[in-house]
Amino acid sequence: MRDHQTQSERLAANIQSLPPADRASARTRPTGVMLIALLCVVAVMVVGTYLVEAVLVLRDPGSPDDAAAARTTLALALGFMPLFLAMGIGLWRLKNWARLLAIGFLAVTIVSFFVSAVSRYPVGTGLLLGLNRGLIPGAMLLYLLHPAIGSAFQTKFAQTQEPSR
Repeated sequence: MRDHQTQSERLAANIQSLPPADRASARTRPTGVMLIALLCVVAVMVVGTYLVEAVLVLRDPGSPDDAAAARTTLALALGFMPLFLAMGIGLWRLKNWARLLAIGFLAVTIVSFFVSAVSRYPVGTGLLLGLNRGLIPGAMLLYLLHPAIGSAFQTKFAQTQEPSR
């Protein structure tokens, strides 16, 4: 019989003693995932400023074009705010659906950057601008696709076993 437990055995025993709802937060959350989740919350705040701006413009539109742009902004803000908030909370809680949602959103973002840049500028310049604008989303996409990060979202808690004697 062993008189001492290793630190990892004590940690595993402590995690198992937690209620199931608290076990997920006891998992090791990768730092990059925390940063992406926090970035989602910051995006909610940024989109919220667009929401406020759209509401203010709709209260006193200067022209029909201003009102149309404000309605479009309002619709987009109301759509993206819950998306970013859900994605941020899901990533923070290491939910795989949030990881998949973030991967899809980042892929669409990268493609839209390239399409936008190539459609506005000559092909060479457009590709260079699209590459430049897609670097950060591309790095985040590669990070979320990494097998070690994917496994952090798949981790299940194993039952602690009595050491064999």
